[in-house]
Amino acid sequence: MTFQNSMLIELLNDDTFVAWVKGENNITNAEREKWNDWLEENPYHAILIEQVNRILEMPFNEVEIGCESSGELERLLRVIEEEDRINILPNMKRD
Repeated sequence: MTFQNSMLIELLNDDTFVAWVKGENNITNAEREKWNDWLEENPYHAILIEQVNRILEMPFNEVEIGCESSGELERLLRVIEEEDRINILPNMKRD
């Protein structure tokens, strides 16, 4: 499992992170500040948030990601990567 996928699993298992990403009001100001600071620490974190959002927007009643479902996360990430690749190709200029 890649470091990125491990991070995604860890983040998706953190209820305060998921609530923060969704913009829910059921987290404390301290938790909100923690995640705001985390985002500002590293521009790469914005990419993780985008991927988490895409996973959470998938048509499931409830997305539960844990160690036992890391294979499913890998599959979801491949679908996202393929979708991104397809969406980028029409925008590429041909010589």
